[in-house]
Amino acid sequence: MNIPPTFLNSNTVVLMRGITKEFYGFKALDNVDFDIKKGEIHVLLGENGAGKTTLVKILTGVYLMDKGEIYIDGVKRDIRNVGDAVKYGISIVNQYPQLIDELTITENISLSLRSLGIIHRFNKIKEKIIEYSDKYSFKLDPDKYVRDLSFSERQRVEILKAILLDSKVIIMDEPTTLLTTWERKLIYQFMKRAKEEGRSIVLITHKLSEALEVADRITILKKGRVVARLNAEDATYGKLMKLMFDKIHAKTVDRKRDVDSRNEILRIEDLVVLDEYGRKAVKNVNLKLYSGEIVGIAGIAGNGQRELIEAIYGVRRREAGKIIFLGRDISKYNARELRKLVGYIPDKIPEAVILNMPIYENLILKKYDDSMILRKKIFIDYKSVYKYSSSLISEYNIAAEDPGVDAGTLSGGNLQKLVLARELSLDPPLIIAVNPSKTLDHFSTELLHSTLIKYRDRGKAILLVSEDSEEVMKVSDRIMVMHEGNLYELGSKDEVDLGLIEEYMIRGGEVEEVIKVG
Repeated sequence: MNIPPTFLNSNTVVLMRGITKEFYGFKALDNVDFDIKKGEIHVLLGENGAGKTTLVKILTGVYLMDKGEIYIDGVKRDIRNVGDAVKYGISIVNQYPQLIDELTITENISLSLRSLGIIHRFNKIKEKIIEYSDKYSFKLDPDKYVRDLSFSERQRVEILKAILLDSKVIIMDEPTTLLTTWERKLIYQFMKRAKEEGRSIVLITHKLSEALEVADRITILKKGRVVARLNAEDATYGKLMKLMFDKIHAKTVDRKRDVDSRNEILRIEDLVVLDEYGRKAVKNVNLKLYSGEIVGIAGIAGNGQRELIEAIYGVRRREAGKIIFLGRDISKYNARELRKLVGYIPDKIPEAVILNMPIYENLILKKYDDSMILRKKIFIDYKSVYKYSSSLISEYNIAAEDPGVDAGTLSGGNLQKLVLARELSLDPPLIIAVNPSKTLDHFSTELLHSTLIKYRDRGKAILLVSEDSEEVMKVSDRIMVMHEGNLYELGSKDEVDLGLIEEYMIRGGEVEEVIKVG
């Protein structure tokens, strides 16, 4: 048996050697070496498009590599699908939980195990869910339907799924992006406990502070190549920044805005919106948004934010109440008018792009009737479109070799930047941004926040809806929290602290009761 030297006298469980992968001539990974040791937390860092997700998708059987070798416990293995990876003890907790709303936690996990050829008695699975949920302080009811779970709870279900697969390597893809401080600590606690049990954790993150808090080792990818491998004790925030980014920009500096209360962009009065099951998702919400301000709405997923935004954007029916946009009821606008007047950066970016269409076509999706796009009002002027698209790619730092390649070749973070570029280029009076930085690295997040603030300073209105309380605190002029369909206005950023925002995110109106009693 040919055992690579890396495995001799070591506790390495996985070795990926010389991994190369291309998409349409673009080299996503270029001769990458990556190893995982038993009982460690190995952090994989890199800016958007660096190749992190591609690397782990090869390890978990989602992508096939073009070149390279993978060794598991010293034996060369051929991982051609997800089932192969699971067989060798490797699983992934995806950034977006892949669960069925209409099934219980137990039913979801049982179905996933069966799809991979693993058969357990239903009651046995239920017992294991209770056992591990208690062990890791996950507080999950195995009989609860997934539709009634928060985002964080769904994520914990995915972790339990990996545990029940008896995984020795668990890959966690940006697991804390949308979590509160308490929920993040719970995930860190799990990772450290799993490490003590001899499992290996690969953590993909763009949060440098997170890497420094939990890592034993750190590998940094840049443009498809490994640029650094560090032990945690040798890493500092400054060193990681220099290794990850070609340029280090100063942090965004915000300033309080004087809002012209006479220039009202959006007014919502006593709005009631139902969810898909006929339940009140938005409960008598009132909101005013003026030009030249950013209003941030924080909240844990599933508290009515999606239904509120869809109602504002005109794709969900109101049960009661008014939505007044630029002085007119929202129902008076046709779909084309709203698309031009409201820039929308949705939570689920793949829903906002057409992956098998070129980047340039995605960038002009809302401009097909623009004179710049059409020649003689009939034909697309591709020369102008290419020039326009190239300028946006450069301005928004989108990692794309050419505007003509399919959007599906871009990383999640670069797709996010593509949508941002398209929506802001329309110069609409209102931008709705939902979790806009969740897939972005540090540099891209700073660029996003700076861009939104500049847009505000031009007199535009921005409604920022985010599950990241720190993002809301950093960027917003006024701060609100949505909890169980109710909207609470906390005040300006000078009047609010992070702890109060997160308290409202978890407890909603109960906080007001505590304040009144206290």
